[in-house]
Amino acid sequence: MTRRNSKLVVKLKTIPKENGVYLMRGRDEKVIYVGKARDLSNRVRSYFNREIEEIKTRQLVENIDNIEWIVTDSELEALMLETNLIKKYRPRYNVLMKDDKNYVYIKITEEDFPRVLLVRRFVRDGSKYFGPYTNATAIEQGLKLLNRIFPFFTYQNKIGVAPMDSVAGKELFIKRSKSVWGYLDEKDSYNRMIEDFVAFMRGRTGKVMKMFTMEMKRESKAKNFEKAAGLRDRIEEVQRIVAKQKVITPTRESADVIGIYGEKSDKLVGLLMIRDGKMIDLKFFVVKGESNSDIIMTFVLDYYANTLDYPKYILLPEKLPVTDLLEEYLLEVTNQSIKVLIPQKGLKRKMVLLAEKNARVEYLRRQSVKTFSKNEGVGLVELLGVLEGMSKEYLDAGKWKKQKKHNFVIEGYDISNLGQTGVVGAMVVWEIGEVKSQKSESRVTEKLFDWDDIGKWKGGFAKSRCKRFEIKSFAGQDDFAALREVLGRRFMRKSKGWSWPNMVLIDGGKGQLSVVLRVLEKLGVDVMVLALAKQEEEIWLGKMVGSRPEFMKLEIDKNNPASLLLRGIRDEVHRFVLSYQKVVRKKSVRKSLLDKVAGLGPKKKKRLLSKYGSVRGVREAGEAEIASDVGEKVAKELFKLL
Repeated sequence: MTRRNSKLVVKLKTIPKENGVYLMRGRDEKVIYVGKARDLSNRVRSYFNREIEEIKTRQLVENIDNIEWIVTDSELEALMLETNLIKKYRPRYNVLMKDDKNYVYIKITEEDFPRVLLVRRFVRDGSKYFGPYTNATAIEQGLKLLNRIFPFFTYQNKIGVAPMDSVAGKELFIKRSKSVWGYLDEKDSYNRMIEDFVAFMRGRTGKVMKMFTMEMKRESKAKNFEKAAGLRDRIEEVQRIVAKQKVITPTRESADVIGIYGEKSDKLVGLLMIRDGKMIDLKFFVVKGESNSDIIMTFVLDYYANTLDYPKYILLPEKLPVTDLLEEYLLEVTNQSIKVLIPQKGLKRKMVLLAEKNARVEYLRRQSVKTFSKNEGVGLVELLGVLEGMSKEYLDAGKWKKQKKHNFVIEGYDISNLGQTGVVGAMVVWEIGEVKSQKSESRVTEKLFDWDDIGKWKGGFAKSRCKRFEIKSFAGQDDFAALREVLGRRFMRKSKGWSWPNMVLIDGGKGQLSVVLRVLEKLGVDVMVLALAKQEEEIWLGKMVGSRPEFMKLEIDKNNPASLLLRGIRDEVHRFVLSYQKVVRKKSVRKSLLDKVAGLGPKKKKRLLSKYGSVRGVREAGEAEIASDVGEKVAKELFKLL
């Protein structure tokens, strides 16, 4: 190994054959992967003594600088520790759910007069929680509707006093609730109402319907027609909600049913929630990962550690290697016995197929929206609308809107490397333009960006104009320097017939954006520059003010067509640069000095370069170490050459 990674040699020889968890760290000491194993020694060594086909795993191995481990007493302890460490470090190479700050929960506080709140964090503080939910807007609207049925309070006043601790609050509650929840003292009535709300949220709607119906009849019989009409309206509200709860099973079971669908590493998990025999909710979660079994395992571990709404059964679409261990984990975390089933036939199997169908339909719907946003004008219309609404002091929108050509071009850039070698860059060109007709060809418009016109435009990637760059100005790992070279080489080509784009998009954050702004200013290139950061999908606009770059975050929802357009361009340039990196790597393997060694075939040569990074790394590892990989005879011939 290289001198910098020589400590791994010692680690690999001394790692114990025990249950435990291992942490892999990169060169910046950040944890980049967390895993568990029955035998730490065998599992960790397997990363270095075999051919690795998956690109993501190969990149992981290339970036490992140090390995640590924690020995545990059992597999269950290792599983729980792995889950906690993944939540703590969120390593880039682990299968991860979207950050839980994107989810919302309905929280019922632990107080004398509990309040019902919408929160973004799950905390084990004695409160009751429902969720997580992925659509915050829909849940907020649903909670307002439920508040018309159940007169719970959702706030404190400015000095922290809850409504039921004030005279006015108590009077308001009594006015709204006494006909249904009785004339007992306020605390007892309020808590009975909260109990009924909790039962309703868990799918037990019959009791609430019966209460309102009986009270409506009582008020009607007493000729209190105004109160009876109010109760009738509440019953209709309940019926509208209950109508959405599809009856799945006549046995009144409670189960969470998981389905999964996706392509490559982008997967969507669908969760059908069945309570009291009725489907009360359908949720979708975006998860990154290659193996369906790994994704399902990660989802179950993460989801049930962040909810208090537990089912009796969890129904899975396929068997996991550690199903029994998973049930032990759930018992430990939830303090409830939850059975994990993989149904093969009957009603439960149909429920799993329904969850998978919903996951497939929703995944394909989202993909079609992405495609539509890239190929039609809607994404660009949304993006330009956001930019036009920004401060004119920050952005001179007029200068890039007044053009006489009927198209709009965005160039996307990305850098990729595998350790110290194979540093490459790529550029993709996305272009959208007016669909030409006899009328449009004869028309000259002074102001190009008419929203109605853009909505009719068609677009896509101009593959013949996409470019790949092998970094030549330096050796090593420096994304900023690589960006300087790529942008410099591209924007010095205008004299060769290359026109400038309307916009540049960088895969990265404010650091990458700052580099690009300085390069373009030095070259005298005046185009708009955006950066799209991977981790949080944040979109930043940059501008040079004097000698310093300034940044403004664009507040665009992730499901907005503008965001989908930019992410589509970012994903395409990322795919393009990775494909080129593979070409460069294979080329370097073929042209290596190792070709001259008799008895060293392509597979052994590839293994050496994957393990030691370069010919220099092979030399520094020493003949004895290399002999353990290729044999003494070949190692001897190799070191004669070196």
